[in-house]
Amino acid sequence: ECILDNDDDLTKNTDFEDTGNVVTKFLGDNECKKIIDTLKNILCDKLFEILNIKILPSELKNYHKFVTKEQHLKFTSMLYTSDGCGFNSSDYINNFYKEIDNRVSELCGSQVESKIPERINSEFWIRIVRPVEYTDCFDNNPPHRDISIKRLRNALNLYFPLIGSGTESSLGIIPGSHRWKECEIQRTTGG
Repeated sequence: ECILDNDDDLTKNTDFEDTGNVVTKFLGDNECKKIIDTLKNILCDKLFEILNIKILPSELKNYHKFVTKEQHLKFTSMLYTSDGCGFNSSDYINNFYKEIDNRVSELCGSQVESKIPERINSEFWIRIVRPVEYTDCFDNNPPHRDISIKRLRNALNLYFPLIGSGTESSLGIIPGSHRWKECEIQRTTGG
């Protein structure tokens, strides 16, 4: 059985129903820049707060040169709340929620909100992937299915790169994988 058959399929009756993904203009250029600048400032503030490392937002593309493996692991683990969820972003990007929700609702053709129902706060995740030559642990985000994680069911994921994402370094997507049947998926040790 396909898990999505029993969930709210937010891709149903959309232009991306078959592929499960869409690459599209997200928000206006000014709004995107404001969100990126805000999140970069948050990361710089958190780096200083957690590791006492001071870098400028413009230097984040070289994050991997400022932190050791141990510092990186400490930093990323402390970015999240005690229950392992994304940092509470409502204090930082409250002004953008309505715009984000409206745009995603427009793409889905139904009203959605950027909040996991059982959570009190809206949350966003930040994933930091360092170049392989600077780490002996694997930061890459290989193809996977978030639908297997209960708290991510009945939802959509947004990929909104802040820094360093291009044709050679992006999120891998397998079109149509959201419709795969669970009995046809071979689980591996890493995921």
